[in-house]
Amino acid sequence: MTNEIRLSDSVLRGAEGLFFYRTNMGEYKRLTPEQTIRFWCDLYGVRVDIERILALAELNEVRNKKNKGLTFSEKKRLQFARSLIQPTTIYIFQEPTYHLDLQSKQVLNRILNELLKKDGFIIILTSSLEESIRIGTKVFRLTDRGLQRLEYNEEAEEEVEEKEASDTEDETIYQQRFEKISAKSDDKFILFDPLEIDFVETRDRQTILHVNNEEFISTVSMKDIATRLHIYGFFSLSSLILSEFAAG
Repeated sequence: MTNEIRLSDSVLRGAEGLFFYRTNMGEYKRLTPEQTIRFWCDLYGVRVDIERILALAELNEVRNKKNKGLTFSEKKRLQFARSLIQPTTIYIFQEPTYHLDLQSKQVLNRILNELLKKDGFIIILTSSLEESIRIGTKVFRLTDRGLQRLEYNEEAEEEVEEKEASDTEDETIYQQRFEKISAKSDDKFILFDPLEIDFVETRDRQTILHVNNEEFISTVSMKDIATRLHIYGFFSLSSLILSEFAAG
C-alpha cells in the first residue's frame, strides 16, 4: 500500500490531495460546531460563509454546544461539513450513512450536491448495495471476480418489458434477455448478473432477490426467473418438493 491515489497522470497524497471521511474520525470535544468550522478555516487558510455551512449541515441549533454533547448524527454532520472547507476536488467517504438518521442522510445528499457543483470527484465506499444505488450515479461492486460496474437506470424496467414482449428470433437479442435479472430499489431499476444472485424466493406475492445479504424486489415473476436461471444451475425448490411428493 502506498497511501496514494492516481488520477490520470497525477498522484494525490495526504490531506492536501483529497478529503477522506472515515467512520472513526476524531472530534474536538471542547470546541463547538461553530468554533470547529472556524478552526478548519484557519487550518486550511480559507474563508467561507460559516452561516451557510452551519445551515447546510443543519447545525444552527447546536452551533454553541460543545461537540462532546452532540448526538451521533450531529457529530457526523459536522464531519461532513469539513468537506465544504478543505480545498480539494477529490472526496472519499467511507460508510457515510452508517447508523445515520433520515435527517442526516438528507444533509449528506445536500452536501454531496454542493461538492458536485464545485466539479468535485466523489468516491463513496460502502458495504450496502442499496445505499450505493441511492446515493451514487455510477456503482461498482468488488467481488471474487474483480471490480464490476452495476447496471441500473430509471428506464431499465421499460427496456426489460420491451425485451419480454419481443418475439424476435435473433440469437443475440435472445441471449441478452437471459443475461440480467431486473429489480427495483426506490426509483431506480437494477440489472443483476445471474451469478450475483444467492437465491430467490416469493413473499407476499412478490419475487425477492437475495444478493450479498441484501434483498431486492424483482420486476420479473418467479416462474420467468426460474426459467432464466435454470441454465445457471439454479433450481426451483417448490418444484422439487412437488415432484417428490407426487412420486411418493
